[in-house]
Amino acid sequence: MVSLKCKEIFCLIYSGLLFVSGILLITFSVILSYRVLYHYSFIPSGTIGPFIVIFILGFLHLCLTWLGIKGPPREHNFHIILFMIFTLILLICEVTVGIWSMVLWNEVSVESTELMTMSFNDKLHFNQKAWSKLQSDVSEIRTYKNYFQRQRGRAV
Repeated sequence: MVSLKCKEIFCLIYSGLLFVSGILLITFSVILSYRVLYHYSFIPSGTIGPFIVIFILGFLHLCLTWLGIKGPPREHNFHIILFMIFTLILLICEVTVGIWSMVLWNEVSVESTELMTMSFNDKLHFNQKAWSKLQSDVSEIRTYKNYFQRQRGRAV
């Protein structure tokens, strides 16, 4: 049987690792989201979700660190059980975010291409009314003589 002091030391070491991983998760989610948003103009909104969830999981790691530090010295079973439940929930969430990121990784190229196509189509059709009017004005002109006759008619 492991002594209570040894259990407390293991829990504190685990809490220290959780603290470091929480800081790393927060830092890397901010850095990676900055790189994605800064370098790419056409980012589908669905691809930013994992960065936000990883950022939140980093803060949950820091909260779990507090439970891991406060629980064993007080020997409260509530803190220890809550610590184990939150650890299990974080593990499930991190695996889920990893799978979600892998699924989105394959869809990013397709969605960003569709987003660029929609953006270019919107820009191309931005002056559609003006181009239609210009085309109808130009289609009435068959030769340069018709153009000059029209210009004289407008000037009068």
